[in-house]
Amino acid sequence: MSDRFHGIYRAHQAMVRTVIFQIAGASQVNDLTQEAFVRVWKKLPAFRGQSSLRSWIYRIAVNVALDAVRAQARRAEDFLVPDVASESPDAERLLMSRELVAKGLAALSADHRAVVVLALLHEFSLSEVAEILGVSLGTVKSRLHYGRQHFQSLLEEKGEPSWKMAKTI
Repeated sequence: MSDRFHGIYRAHQAMVRTVIFQIAGASQVNDLTQEAFVRVWKKLPAFRGQSSLRSWIYRIAVNVALDAVRAQARRAEDFLVPDVASESPDAERLLMSRELVAKGLAALSADHRAVVVLALLHEFSLSEVAEILGVSLGTVKSRLHYGRQHFQSLLEEKGEPSWKMAKTI
């Protein structure tokens, strides 16, 4: 099992870090990634293949991140995006877009943030998101609708065209 686990870790480590960062923020990403893979290691013998390995690992990572978010009040600074080295207008616009997305995500509840991250940033189908989060498809649709409305109002405040956000996020 050790070789199997190492292969799983190598294949999914970056994805797990990313989803944890997007849900729980930067301050705990290393600890929470480690916690997620400890859970994967412990539960791997019980994995029966009823879902894809990828969605099973995502579910564990999302649960670890949500547990951390619920246990501690989140601060918006945890979601800041690193500076872009270039001073070009395109790089500045990209940084502004990323910061806008980060602020929008930070303002959502953990449950809404998880749906937006999985459906829009990681491009899971809505049924996969429901499976990963252990909620109904209707709940996923409702949370995604709310998340999109939140971003729409955030964009309107910033004077950005709404269609850009749909493609960006």
